[in-house]
Amino acid sequence: MKVVWIVLAVVLVGLLVFSLLRKTVLAPAPQEGPNIPALPKIPAGGADHGLEGEYVVTSVKGDYDQKVVARGLDRRGTAIVVVRTDGVLMDRRRATKLFIPTVKLDGVRTTSSLVIIQWTHGGYELETGIRMRNDAERDRLAQRVTALIENQGV
Repeated sequence: MKVVWIVLAVVLVGLLVFSLLRKTVLAPAPQEGPNIPALPKIPAGGADHGLEGEYVVTSVKGDYDQKVVARGLDRRGTAIVVVRTDGVLMDRRRATKLFIPTVKLDGVRTTSSLVIIQWTHGGYELETGIRMRNDAERDRLAQRVTALIENQGV
């Protein structure tokens, strides 16, 4: 009877070790997304006051598992988002600033907690997610970006 308990304990420990390995070491690596070219330069001027939010990530449009690691666009953190006359500037703390020129903007949409800015760069369709502090700021940012896109042909 003692041998049965020992065998059972060894099997359970083995299953536990295998389960942990499968979730960590043996797990597939996350996809890193495309290696995009250098980000657009930030032109002088055109500033307006910004809204504070949290930069979440930039990913390939429609494939949220393909996060863009290149240029530090995978680094989450606090950001001041400024909608300027020439584009959208995300001044990210402890990370590279991200400027999306108006001509590269394709669209904007919202989820329950995010503003998702759709844009193209280096032949890739990208989406950048920003979490705002509340619904009013989320809607305000989305409206400003939408107006910027609609007025770019004027």
